[in-house]
Amino acid sequence: EAGSQPEVPEDAPVLSGVIDDFESGAQSWEAFSDGSASTMTCGAKSGSGRVGNSLRLVFNISANGWGTCARFFDTPQDWSASEGLSFYFTAEQAGILFDIDLYAGSSENRETYLYTIEAPAESAEGWVLIQLRWDEFHRAVWEENADAPFAKANEVVGLAFGVNTLPDAPNVGSIRVDDIVLLGGDVAPSVSPPDEPALPEPTDQTDEPRRRGLNCGGAALVPFALAGIAFWTRRRR
Repeated sequence: EAGSQPEVPEDAPVLSGVIDDFESGAQSWEAFSDGSASTMTCGAKSGSGRVGNSLRLVFNISANGWGTCARFFDTPQDWSASEGLSFYFTAEQAGILFDIDLYAGSSENRETYLYTIEAPAESAEGWVLIQLRWDEFHRAVWEENADAPFAKANEVVGLAFGVNTLPDAPNVGSIRVDDIVLLGGDVAPSVSPPDEPALPEPTDQTDEPRRRGLNCGGAALVPFALAGIAFWTRRRR
């Protein structure tokens, strides 16, 4: 890890509608993996953010495996008055593939929507700003109504950063995430702060009902990876 922190970009958005800035505890982020040779740890790390703390993910995903770092809400969140979400990230190395996942619906019939990111060269040198509109998230290919656009911003039950692999290849590395906020003005998620401000040690857990079913999802990353270059040529507005 770098000894000094990168400068904050001048176009940094105002932290209005903060989902998590990792300054007041870890906000219940949990690590999950496929239960085989894959490992995933995540947790808030002091002094590793743009200013203050960040969420650090360290992963070693075996070929065709998966891992996630997820946060689930006790009650559904209504983010429909916002246009999307924004966050910063920096990667250990360029080319790392990861998803930003949104979970919606009831706990009995939870739906997964995602957007896949390929870390550009500049993310290995400093913080990169990502801004995504709701319609850029699509239903996971391993679920019913695959590729349907996200239209349930009024019933968000969780979000996650997921790490897959290209077919028959591992995915090893780490990323840091900071300042996850809602886009579109003074919209604040109704999330209570944690009771304890202390930062827990990163967790490493195997699969449970929240897991990602990557039997058919891993292969779907190929078109996303090929489209990665186009993603970085324009700023999401």
